[in-house]
Formats: sequence, structure tokens, C-alpha cells
Amino acid sequence: MDTNKIHIHTIISRKFRKHVKDNWLKAVILKTIELAGPDTPIEVGVVITGDRTIQRLNRLYRGKNEPTDVLAFHMSPQTKNLPKMSFVLPPDGMHHLGEVIISYPQAEHQSQVCKQTVAQELKLLIVHGVLHLLGYEHETPDDRRHMRKKEREILAKLSCF
Repeated sequence: MDTNKIHIHTIISRKFRKHVKDNWLKAVILKTIELAGPDTPIEVGVVITGDRTIQRLNRLYRGKNEPTDVLAFHMSPQTKNLPKMSFVLPPDGMHHLGEVIISYPQAEHQSQVCKQTVAQELKLLIVHGVLHLLGYEHETPDDRRHMRKKEREILAKLSCF
């Protein structure tokens, strides 16, 4: 895939900028899209934030009043959870995937529980969120196996990051 066709927008909350470098974050996202995405121009956004923000989003959009590790918001109706609607596509030819929101405190906590680095946990959450934007789900056992297999394949190729 031509990496010039991939546009990545990142927002890292000020509190976490010393822990997550923008170039590293973009490199992980870029590699994930190269390995799993379609060969079309793509735009994606990723936000690294705290528990309060992600809890508010989780409550508002999923009805769960608790922090979570990652949320993925599709820009187009590509999952069975969204109603079928006709959208006017932008004239730039870009496939606007959506946004991945990650809680740094949740990633930090999960890394301790799983006895791995925070960077390893963040890579997993990035891959997981981007795969959701690409249409992967884990609601059924078959979907879960398929998504986990793809996550493992991508994470193996991200070992140098």
C-alpha cells in the first residue's frame, strides 16, 4: 500500500505526551493499516486520553458508566449495529475510517496485570481499535477467533516497534 494514501490524525492528551510519542503512535497505526486495510486512500484518527473522558464516551455511546480501554467510532455504517443509511461521500476519494479512543491509564493498568510493557499494551489496543474500524468484530466465537488471529499476525510484525 502506498503510505502517502494514509492520513493519520493523532491527539495525545497533554498529561500523556511524555509517555506516548506521536511518531511512534503513527508508525504503529500505519503498519496496522498496511497489513489489514484496503488499498485505497484512508484517513483515521487516534486519541490517547484519560479515564474520565473515555468513561464519558462509554456512557454516552454504549450506555456503560465505566472507563474502558479502547473505543472505536466508525465514520461509515459498516457494522450490523448501525442502521443502513446512504451517505454522500466526500469528493477527495478518501475512505474516512473513523476514530480510535484509548485510555492511557487503562493501558497502563492492563500492562501491569499482563506483565508486559505499556507500549505492548498500547500496540494491542491500537491494532484492536483499527481492526474494528476495518469491520472486524468479536461478538460471536467465530468472529472472535478471526479477529484475534489477525491481531496476533499484526502484533508479530510490530515486534520491532
